[in-house]
Amino acid sequence: MKKLFFFYIILSITLISSARSVFEEPVILAFGDSLTAGHGVSEEDSYPSRLQVILRRKGYPHKVVNAGV
Repeated sequence: MKKLFFFYIILSITLISSARSVFEEPVILAFGDSLTAGHGVSEEDSYPSRLQVILRRKGYPHKVVNAGV
């Protein structure tokens, strides 16, 4: 469990730092279990994808990255 936690931390830092240089917009990293990953639903119906749509509609420039496992 401890190794998995550290894996998430390293992954988060890596994604955030690489996303900053690739996307010129703020990044929201959604990480968690199968609920975050969208297990059992289409990619468009996962909550990170739905959050992305809501943010865009409201004019926020943020990019949502789905790092769910």
